[in-house]
Amino acid sequence: MKLGMCGAWAFAVLALSTTPAVADETSSDMRCLLAFASGANSSDPTVKSAAQMGVVYFLGKLDGRTPSLDLTSRAKEEIKTMTDAGLKAQIQSCGAIFAARGHALDVMGSALDAMGKAAK
Repeated sequence: MKLGMCGAWAFAVLALSTTPAVADETSSDMRCLLAFASGANSSDPTVKSAAQMGVVYFLGKLDGRTPSLDLTSRAKEEIKTMTDAGLKAQIQSCGAIFAARGHALDVMGSALDAMGKAAK
């Protein structure tokens, strides 16, 4: 009986300790989505393309973690907390995350290309 109670308490502590992390990741990813969305209508085609890809990337992260998230409501909540200076900082930090994942895709593509060439 004691073991069962310890397991229940451990589960409860684990559940409570992971919920804020998911909420923080969701907020962070939503702010990143909004930061990229701010450039999605740019007249510069390079900026516009990168912004659109960033929106899709962070939307994918949000959908993967919380598929039933009300994007509109959450976006409205996050926008209220964002300043112009915060948006600029967000663009920098989110851009670094996005660039790192892009680099990982490049590395993977090179490895797969090398495998294909070696198989011939």
